[in-house]
Amino acid sequence: MANVKAGSVDALGVLYDRYCDRAYRIARSVCRDDGHAQEAVRETFIAIWTTRGTYQQQRGKVAAWVLTIARHRAIDIARRNQPHAVHRASDQQLATLPAPGGLSLSPSKPGARSARPACPGLRTALLPLFGVRTPMRAAAGP
Repeated sequence: MANVKAGSVDALGVLYDRYCDRAYRIARSVCRDDGHAQEAVRETFIAIWTTRGTYQQQRGKVAAWVLTIARHRAIDIARRNQPHAVHRASDQQLATLPAPGGLSLSPSKPGARSARPACPGLRTALLPLFGVRTPMRAAAGP
């Protein structure tokens, strides 16, 4: 944690690797939605990075600090999205809707693509936020 406090992005990556699964499980149990849980984990590690100077070792372990932030972020996201949950259609209802323009997006048909976009790994998505150049950003230039 000392290296994270000193501003090491590599140390943040190690912290992420160590706690992301547990943070995701906590967020998923609170949000009950994969997308919202991923958002909570993303916000957790952004918060850790931006508030890294506030961690005090004498007040508790790193794991407790990280997972408490994850739980609070998940609760915030769940509360923020709760009023809209009543108006959301189920996956089954969405599967029966025709796609715009007559396109077939049903994954059950051969050669059809899924309507759900692929979600990149959270770590890969977080790296540019901390100034790390990913291969895609490096190719695009400064």
